[in-house]
Amino acid sequence: MQTAHLYGLYITPKILKMKIGDAMMNLVFEFCKSENVQLLDLKSTITAFEFYKKYGFKQMGELTGPVRDGVSVVIRGYPMEKKIK
Repeated sequence: MQTAHLYGLYITPKILKMKIGDAMMNLVFEFCKSENVQLLDLKSTITAFEFYKKYGFKQMGELTGPVRDGVSVVIRGYPMEKKIK
């Protein structure tokens, strides 16, 4: 099964609620279909979790990642995936 990983999709507060995230997700799905990707996975931030659920992503585990990791900040998130049809 061909799998792709979405590393990040971030929208700034200035353009939030302008449907840009929706347009970007649709482009991601179109690209996956054109490349015969059957599974798309990602690690969702806490705040984006409902956005990804809206697009059919399923939570595949518990919240992961420490709050702090040495001197760098690690973003905590939920592992999620979606089957592409």
